[in-house]
Amino acid sequence: MSKTLCYIFTAGSKYKKLARCAGASFKKWHPHIDVKWEHFDQLSHRQLLIGPVIKYLYAYNAAVRGKYDKLIALGADTITCSVLDEFINNKEDILCTLDYPYQLETKYVKTPEGDFHVNADVICFNNLNALKDIIQLTTNCPTNYNEQGALNQLLYNYDHRHNYTYKIVDAPYTQTYIPTPAGVDMYAASNVIYNARAKGNITAKSGTKPWKEYTLQFKVINNKLLSYDDKHIKVWHYCDGLGGLSDQEFKKIINSWISEWFNNETKQFFTSQCNCKDFFYQEFTY
Repeated sequence: MSKTLCYIFTAGSKYKKLARCAGASFKKWHPHIDVKWEHFDQLSHRQLLIGPVIKYLYAYNAAVRGKYDKLIALGADTITCSVLDEFINNKEDILCTLDYPYQLETKYVKTPEGDFHVNADVICFNNLNALKDIIQLTTNCPTNYNEQGALNQLLYNYDHRHNYTYKIVDAPYTQTYIPTPAGVDMYAASNVIYNARAKGNITAKSGTKPWKEYTLQFKVINNKLLSYDDKHIKVWHYCDGLGGLSDQEFKKIINSWISEWFNNETKQFFTSQCNCKDFFYQEFTY
C-alpha cells in the first residue's frame, strides 16, 4: 500500500480561511492520509524569485523528505467533497483533472481539441520524477501559464514527455468519439468532476462570471454533491484566478460565492460533510 501525502501551499493572509477548509475537508474524507499545509504570511525575496511554481517545489520537497510514494497536491481554493477514489486507486504516473474547456496554447505546446486541457491545482503524482520535471520545465520554458503550462507541455509536447503515463480522471466530460487507425473509439462520459467543469463546462468571456446559472442547481443526494448535470462533484475548485486579484477583489468574489452563487443545500453540505465550520454563514474577511 502506497504512503500518501496531501499537500497544500499558501502565501498571504487572505488564503488562510480558504486553506483551512481545503485541508479540513480533505482530512474529513481521508482520515488516514497525511495532510500538510505550509503557509507563509509573506514570502521572502528568495521565495518570490522562484515564482508560482514554488507550491510544486515545496510539495516535492515535502514528499521526498517524508518518503511518500503518492502525492496529492490541492490548491487552497478547493473543497474535497468525497473520497477521491480516482486518485487513490489509479497507478499512472500523473493523475490529472480538467480545466475549463478551451485549448491551452503557449510557444511550447498546444493542447489537443476537446477534453484535454488539464489544471495544475488538483492533481496526483505516483511518480515524483514527473513533478520534478514539471518544476524544471516551468523554469526552463517560462510562460504566462507557469506550472500549468509546464504540466500540459509535459503531457502533450512529446519532446518533453519522457514517456510518463497519465490519466485525466474526470474526462471526457461528454461522450467522445476519437478517430483511430482502426476506425473510431468511443469514450463514455465521466460521472465525476474534480475541477472547474462543475461551474458549467463553459469558458467565460472576459470580465464575466456566468457560474451562478449552473452552481445554483447543485443538489445533495445520498450524501453526494451533484452538479447541474448530475455528475458527482468530488472536488470543488473555485478556479477564479484568485492569485491575480487585489485584496478587495478577492474579498468581493468569495462573498459572492457565499451569498449568491451557492444554494443553501450546497452550503449545508460544505459545512456538515466537509468540515468547513461557519465559513459559508458569515461574511468573508481576513
